Amino acid sequence: MLPFNRFAKPSNQPLIDTLNQIYMTGDMQAYQRKIYSLVPRLEKQTGMNIYKEVSEEKIKAYTTVGGYPSLDGDYTVFGKVIDGLGVIDKIARLEKDSNNRPNQDLRMMVTIEEMPRKEIESKYGYKFPAKQ
Repeated sequence: MLPFNRFAKPSNQPLIDTLNQIYMTGDMQAYQRKIYSLVPRLEKQTGMNIYKEVSEEKIKAYTTVGGYPSLDGDYTVFGKVIDGLGVIDKIARLEKDSNNRPNQDLRMMVTIEEMPRKEIESKYGYKFPAKQ
């Protein structure tokens, strides 16, 4: 996941518009090439290292169990389906193109709420693993 929230400055808006235009064409290879070309600029502007070293063991886990390397140890993500699981079923049934992208655009409203670990544990019953 690239840190676009830290990249969202008025001076970067033309670039963000270009990324959106490429994405809307459905050409995911062109979109990925453009994203990868931005890594040095993103790292300079955000002060973040975009790439992480990932062991073979973790790669195997990501491909069998799931997960995403660049989020390891940095993010915990919780989601809530507001209108029921039928929404997910509808999304899964959408017709897709050869890039596994829906033929029709799908718009979702997403809100992000920060909360302390203790609150997450009490509210959602999730137990964070002990730090090593």
